[in-house]
Amino acid sequence: IFSKGGFVSAPVVWAAWLNRIPVVIHESDATPALATKLTLPFCQKALFAFPETVSKIMPYFAKKSEVVGLPLRASLFGANKEEAYHFFKFSPEKKTLLIFGGSLGAKSLNDKIYAILDKLTLKYQVIHITGKGHQKNLNSFENYRQYEFLTTEMKYVYAISDLAICRAGASSIFELAAARIPMILFPLGLNASRGDQIINATIFHSHGWAQKIDELKYQQEVFLNLLEDTIKNIETYKDKIQTAPTATAAHDVARILSSFFKN
Repeated sequence: IFSKGGFVSAPVVWAAWLNRIPVVIHESDATPALATKLTLPFCQKALFAFPETVSKIMPYFAKKSEVVGLPLRASLFGANKEEAYHFFKFSPEKKTLLIFGGSLGAKSLNDKIYAILDKLTLKYQVIHITGKGHQKNLNSFENYRQYEFLTTEMKYVYAISDLAICRAGASSIFELAAARIPMILFPLGLNASRGDQIINATIFHSHGWAQKIDELKYQQEVFLNLLEDTIKNIETYKDKIQTAPTATAAHDVARILSSFFKN
């Protein structure tokens, strides 16, 4: 059994242990969630996205731990840039911003973007994924493309985005890192989460892969200045993010799972 966590996973892992079925678990965030803590004693292998997570578990369990990054879909990467610019009707002569809020906290981030959209579209091309039910009729902005969500088209988004402005959920930031897109992160605060996004953002910031903003202290001008400075030095940030994890984690997880079938 391969368990990715969540409250429903623990009973499944316990049942597997009782029936002598091997279990591999994976933790996406930098801090181990409750499900991970409850299933660590009953698994044969514990996989982590962040190296920092290993230091947060009991040393006894470290010997069966391995850092693999986050499994990602290969279809998200490697799109043709020319096709991508054609899809969005954008020009390679202008920088492209990707903005998305995720399923939680999308509205508050969207509202901040809507308030400065006139300023953003004067300088940049903007792809804005609003989340379900958060779209607005803003067709008057020439350099602006708005979507509730995208699926197969995300490969085009990642192919041409120069900078992402988003939350700090593990899936999102590992995808952006693998696509080599620097970020400005607005992690969900303790009022809306257990604080895992704050830690994720802090780690990415410490590596130079992202800037981060405390949403509770958000000031429009401070953000615009940070955005301008980041774009001005975007090549430096793109160089730094080359050291981020690649999109190979899915293959590594598959290798580990297949090792249980040797006999």
